Amino acid sequence: MSDILSVPKQGTPTFFRHTAVPGLHIRPATLADDQKLVTLIAESMPSNGVLLSFERKPSYFKATYTQYDHPAAMLIASDDNPERILGMFNLGTRACFINGEIKPLRYVGDLRINKTQRGKGFVQLMMLFIKATYPATEILQAVFLNDNLVAKKVLCENRPGVPRHHFSDQVETYTLTGFKSKKEFNRELGFALLTAADIPAVNRFIARMADYYNFLPAYDFNGLVQQQPYWNGLQLNDFTVVRRGGQIVGLFGLWDQKPFKQTRIADYGQLIALARPLYNAWAKLTNQLILPAKGNTVNYLMLHSLLCNPYDVDLHENMLRSAYQQAIDRNCYALCFTLAQRDPRRDCSKLFISRKVQAVHAFHCFEGDPIAQFDQKRISYLECGRI
Repeated sequence: MSDILSVPKQGTPTFFRHTAVPGLHIRPATLADDQKLVTLIAESMPSNGVLLSFERKPSYFKATYTQYDHPAAMLIASDDNPERILGMFNLGTRACFINGEIKPLRYVGDLRINKTQRGKGFVQLMMLFIKATYPATEILQAVFLNDNLVAKKVLCENRPGVPRHHFSDQVETYTLTGFKSKKEFNRELGFALLTAADIPAVNRFIARMADYYNFLPAYDFNGLVQQQPYWNGLQLNDFTVVRRGGQIVGLFGLWDQKPFKQTRIADYGQLIALARPLYNAWAKLTNQLILPAKGNTVNYLMLHSLLCNPYDVDLHENMLRSAYQQAIDRNCYALCFTLAQRDPRRDCSKLFISRKVQAVHAFHCFEGDPIAQFDQKRISYLECGRI
């Protein structure tokens, strides 16, 4: 007997089962599952000696609409106790520029398996579900921390029954907390808050940026005005438009995600825990990241659509300085943004003070080589607020 995709009763969710993994099923998550997903997704992940919990409070569904245009949250449960969620994952899509054209890109996110249930066929069932649900050539994008050994084991080991892993590039997420020296702004640049009248020009600017970047979300800022869920937590005046000679040359937004998505310190390694009081005293004097007490959240703002010509490093630096000053004006002293290792804008990292977290950016599919389909002259664009 092969895989079974069935709707047992009118009005109940679609269930996926496979005889290779008896006793378990996969079904779409519903609003009734929301708080259970909030609990499961808060499972901690290691990074640089710190155990981080990436939370989605108060609602998983509210948060997931900022990651995807079309979320596809799935859960795993046992047939004997279907109300208890044992695992989850999301295979939603978002419209992105790929080789200059707008296409839906499926992103593997929010993979969680209850710690007590690992090694019991969950990953196998998930892979069988993917194979049965999508074409063999379907491309799945994934980003995971270098220290996330569970995700590496699930997604990076090429073995039968698992989509092949294709490494794209290393990416680095910076938490910027200051600059090593002061510098006057470039007087050729004008910084102004976004207005509704700017939206047509900003949308055209986004499309021009697709000449430089791959996987850039196909942002339509009309959705911001309409307050669509993809723009949750953002207003027009959160964005700054940068002009030179009257032309838009840069864009960035300050995104406070804490009302729906939090990064909490679940625990510290022994050495970091012992050194934290002394470190924090030093950090206050040197504009380093303050480490909150265990159990508290990290206070930061995400940078949304940090965009300019990637080879104009001076422009990028001016934008970061402007963004950081705006963050200080909001009583926030840390900014987060992600750059691919091939991005020339990384040259600015020697000018600012930051914490850096490395992650793997990869693609997965059962057939074909997705990397060969992507224009290698374009730089991978990843927005940490949507990872």
